[in-house]
Amino acid sequence: MTFDIKFIQTMKVITLPKITLIGIEVKAHWKELHQKIPAAWNKLFTRKVELSNRTTDSYTEVSANVIGEIYTQIVGAEMKAGQPIPVGMTSLQIPKQVYLHFHHSGPLAQIVDSFGKMYDYADKKGLKTDEFKIDRGYLPGLPDSPHDLYIKVVK
Repeated sequence: MTFDIKFIQTMKVITLPKITLIGIEVKAHWKELHQKIPAAWNKLFTRKVELSNRTTDSYTEVSANVIGEIYTQIVGAEMKAGQPIPVGMTSLQIPKQVYLHFHHSGPLAQIVDSFGKMYDYADKKGLKTDEFKIDRGYLPGLPDSPHDLYIKVVK
């Protein structure tokens, strides 16, 4: 795969501090994610008043793990630690860790392509990564907007 020079120049290895994410968990076969994730976002946005102590203006999707072909995703808000978890939602404590970061500024539908390029870049650079990903930048109504994408780097 060839890389656009702008793409390579914006790729960085960074450390994020501990994150508390509160939101809606989705466990689904990868073939069902394209239906279940938008439904989870719609549900979350109708309940956003319950997430009043956010630490970011946008919302976040985390790809927590993959077992076989079943993905665990959480769509939610980054919150101050110790906040109550609304009924029907879950909390995920993400420790301080190292990530490969890329700032995506294209359509939402192309985020998956950006993650793919990030994995290819990591392979070329000898960075060991796993399936844990963070995607920050979602807004109510899911318009195209800038997103910060992170893939966990394993030491």
